[in-house]
Formats: sequence, C-alpha cells, structure tokens
Amino acid sequence: MSRLFCFFLFITCFSCSKDYFIPTILREHTTKIIQNDGISVTVIIDQPNLKNVDVLMVFHGTVLSDQDILTAANTTLDKFKGILDRKDMMLISVAYPQENVLLGDSILQAEAALLWLKNTANQELGLTVGKIFLAGHSQGGYMFTRLNTLHPTNGVIANAPGPLNLVYRCQLEENGQV
Repeated sequence: MSRLFCFFLFITCFSCSKDYFIPTILREHTTKIIQNDGISVTVIIDQPNLKNVDVLMVFHGTVLSDQDILTAANTTLDKFKGILDRKDMMLISVAYPQENVLLGDSILQAEAALLWLKNTANQELGLTVGKIFLAGHSQGGYMFTRLNTLHPTNGVIANAPGPLNLVYRCQLEENGQV
C-alpha cells in the first residue's frame, strides 16, 4: 500500500510542475533587407517557430554613423526581448539610416518597415501576423510615435522618446526648412 501511495505522490508532484507542460519554442534570428513602395530598409527578425504570431517592432535610438545601425538595432532587439515576458512573440528591429539626415527624416524607411509588416510579411515569412505593437528608445521612440499616427497599431511603448513637439516639426516642414 505504501508503494502505491508513493507512486501516486511521485506522479502527482511531477505532473503539476510548471515546466512539465511548457514546450520549448525554437526561434530563428535573421537579418533581411525588405522593400515597400520602392523604399529599402534592413530589419532584424527574431521569429518563433510558430504560424500565428503577434509582433513587437522596435526602433533604436540615435547613432553617430550608419556603420553602427545594425549593432544598435541588434542591441535594441535584445534589450526588448530580455524584458518581454512572451516567448511566442516575433520581434522585428528596424535599422533605419541616420547619417546625413535630420532627426525624423528616416520616417520613410521606418514606415516602409511597418507597411511591409502589415501587408507583405505574412507571405514572405509564411506566417500569420496578429497584433502589432511598436516600441523604441530615444529617437526610436520619436519615430514610432510619428508612425503610429500615420498607421495605427495595437499599442506603443515609448522609452525616453526624442523631441515630440510635432507642431514645431510640422512647421519646419511646411516652411520648407526641413
């Protein structure tokens, strides 16, 4: 009788373990040049091996040289991935150019990445994109704040966004100063 009790106790304890039922989700990490409406931009994709995914698209902060944008994009992806509590979510980091452009002028490349995600990523990556969230740090926070007003998403996370005085920025554009 005591052996039977020990057997059931053993089975009960191990079958209730959280780790027992959680499958490992394999991930693929790729760098890809994408295009939308004739505009190219490099993205870094951290994709779980799943067919249906929600996506967090992240934008790096200011860098001094375009030689540093892939490093910045990878670092941003890794930092957001480290605090993200979901292993079933795809992350895409946009390596938008910054050299010889004014703050925010890379909106065309950032917009191309978001529209690619919304319109083309399903076919190219062989999956179904569910909800789309945007996040960024510093200039990246500024970029996606502008993006989300142009093409609304399911949510945004700003970490120290750059100057958000959009009225000032729009006046510069209207006056031909940008």
